[in-house]
This record gives sequence, structure tokens and C-alpha cells, in this order.
Amino acid sequence: MINWAGQNLSKEEISMYDSVMGKGDPNAIFFAVQALNAKYGDATGKEGQMLTGRGAVDQDNSFRSQAELVQAMSDPRYDRDPAYRRDVLNKLANSDVEF
Repeated sequence: MINWAGQNLSKEEISMYDSVMGKGDPNAIFFAVQALNAKYGDATGKEGQMLTGRGAVDQDNSFRSQAELVQAMSDPRYDRDPAYRRDVLNKLANSDVEF
């Protein structure tokens, strides 16, 4: 973050930051670091914070075995639902299973 600041802040901003750090006031330093971190996060992007719930489940979009493939193709939807059939074929394309 400090390297980023040295390359992306104006000379005036760097001087203000250095001045706060030089005074040694822990409260002022805390807020200066928080402000720099916010500016850095805005410029470089940051991961959002989850307030409730859980993260997305990492779904493996492939068949792990030929038995899983056969089971999916045995589902009655495979014969009558083009969307389901397309999902099975896409999952097969991502798989190491041979048909």
C-alpha cells in the first residue's frame, strides 16, 4: 500500500501523510492509515464484505464418474427437456468421463 501511495498520490498528499506520521499522535495516525487504506482499496479494488448468509457453494460442473453420467441421462427430463439435456451435455464437456 505504501509503494502504491508513493506512485499514485500527489506530492501534497504524501506531505500531509508524512506530517501526520511525524507528529506521532496515535489517533491521527490511525485515521491517516484508514484514509490511505480506503483510497488504496478504491483504486485497486477490494473484495466485498458479506454481512449475512454464506458464500456461494463451489459447484463442480463435471461428472466424476460414468455412473453419474448414466444417472443423469436416465432422468426422464433428458428425453423431454432440451434445457436439461443441454445442461448434461455441457457438464459432460467439462468432464474427463468418456461416453
